Amino acid sequence: MNKLALNYPQVRTLLDDQELNKFRGVLRDKSLSHAIDAYLDALDRPDVVLGMILAPVFAVPGIVPACITLRGNRAFETAVHKNNNLKKFIGAITKLRARSIGLVKTGRKGRVAQWVGGFTVAEIYQPTAALWSVFSFMPALPKGSNVFGILSQDQGSGA
Repeated sequence: MNKLALNYPQVRTLLDDQELNKFRGVLRDKSLSHAIDAYLDALDRPDVVLGMILAPVFAVPGIVPACITLRGNRAFETAVHKNNNLKKFIGAITKLRARSIGLVKTGRKGRVAQWVGGFTVAEIYQPTAALWSVFSFMPALPKGSNVFGILSQDQGSGA
């Protein structure tokens, strides 16, 4: 069996970012804590992170993979329907997660309502050149190199 390993910071380490200062009240609101915790937990799931990385290929907003994992979570869905500040916080923390894994905003929005009620549109992200190079090997690997950093047999040890 093959295994793909992803390394990324836990989303809770991003909560101290200055961009979230305007959401301190949302974070302190005990009535929203279950919805916030559920969303933060979703953003830390490897399948959600991989989904966010692949979402630009399909012009799907970055928020969708996490929202799909929360489909059916009534506490989350109810909180999102009732609180616009929570929606804005979710958008902001999603932007920080996207940035932390090598995605940037495109300035384009995509429809989200078909995956989760309470939202209508959200940001579509695109990979940075650094993230794209990991998947495409562009720029090309140096001659004789492979993804494991081992010299090819014909190149030898340079003797």
